Amino acid sequence: MFACAALTLAPAVPFSPTSAAPEWPPAREDCALFDVVVVTVQDCLLYAFLVVRAGSVFTSQDAYFVTLEGIGQDVLLFPESHSIGIRVALVLALTGVFPVQPGKARP
Repeated sequence: MFACAALTLAPAVPFSPTSAAPEWPPAREDCALFDVVVVTVQDCLLYAFLVVRAGSVFTSQDAYFVTLEGIGQDVLLFPESHSIGIRVALVLALTGVFPVQPGKARP
């Protein structure tokens, strides 16, 4: 998805006044973008591995961990405070992960 977006937008980048090259040392926003790429790669690898090993229902629960990682990175990198509604929603979403058990391996 990121590769397709990069290829699609590449011709427009030189003409955009908002594009900027990454700096060293990286800013918080650059770190956040890098973290999104790392989490996305991890997620794709987990899907491929878990569909074979644990079944599709258990694998679909992986999305909750991606959400947790995104909110965790947001809390660590940006000085924002979240409302009680977001915290409750996160807890409720994560409690939905626990009842699902991995499927049995197929011969």
